[in-house]
Amino acid sequence: MGEALNDLKIRLINRITLLKDAQLLGVLEKLLTAQLLTRDDLILITLAAPVRSKTDLNQLIAEQKYQGPDRQHFEAAVSQMDIQEPIEELISQLTQ
Repeated sequence: MGEALNDLKIRLINRITLLKDAQLLGVLEKLLTAQLLTRDDLILITLAAPVRSKTDLNQLIAEQKYQGPDRQHFEAAVSQMDIQEPIEELISQLTQ
């Protein structure tokens, strides 16, 4: 049990040293100081994981293997809708 506990401590220390969010580190410090690490606190800490500092659309497309809509399928769906209103009227309805 003691060895598993030490391994857990080391993993936590390693994860904490990788954090760059000062606010999150402050929250962790308060929680540890007060020894209030409840299950809900741990869930919140997990959800507050750092986000990418830069979003690259092409990288996201590659990671998610995004294919985009099939042009023929899209055009067939549009023609089946048989929209009669002018585009200007439809756009004006979006801003109301």
